[in-house]
Amino acid sequence: MIPELASAVHTVEVTIDAIRDIANSTLPNAENDATHSSTDFRNLTLDVGSFGDSPLGEELGRQHQGAHEVFVETIRGTIKDLQDFRQKLLEAMDNHESTDAAAQAMLLSISKKYHGHEYQSDHNYNQARTDQSDNLRTSSGDAQPSTTFDTPSPADGTPDQSSTSSAYPASGSTRY
Repeated sequence: MIPELASAVHTVEVTIDAIRDIANSTLPNAENDATHSSTDFRNLTLDVGSFGDSPLGEELGRQHQGAHEVFVETIRGTIKDLQDFRQKLLEAMDNHESTDAAAQAMLLSISKKYHGHEYQSDHNYNQARTDQSDNLRTSSGDAQPSTTFDTPSPADGTPDQSSTSSAYPASGSTRY
């Protein structure tokens, strides 16, 4: 990138609806304007003889007809380009929405797999709190045993929560 232009670069965010509005109103209006504005010119017909009967006049007439045809075909191509661009823009927005929907569905699917999941980080956090609480009680002379998470886990692999003290947060609380 040219260094002088780097400071001029900005992010532009445009919604899908705004782009569809451009495709469905602005582009057809431009197409209509180009069609209507050029209609008189496209329908203009001049005979080669309109420029005179001399060889130079006839040559000028042929040159005019050629230039006229070039202009008419350029306008037809421009209108076709606007139509194609509009179609590609609408297709791109449909693809963008499909991609968004697929990504959302995938993320929802992933989140459902973790619903109710016991995270090892939560277990370790709660166990470390319990261990440190035991260390503090022992060093302060308060020898009350606290509940630990070292008891055997149920078959599903989650720690047994029935013996936890209410003084600690319930295991399974999710932290991010």
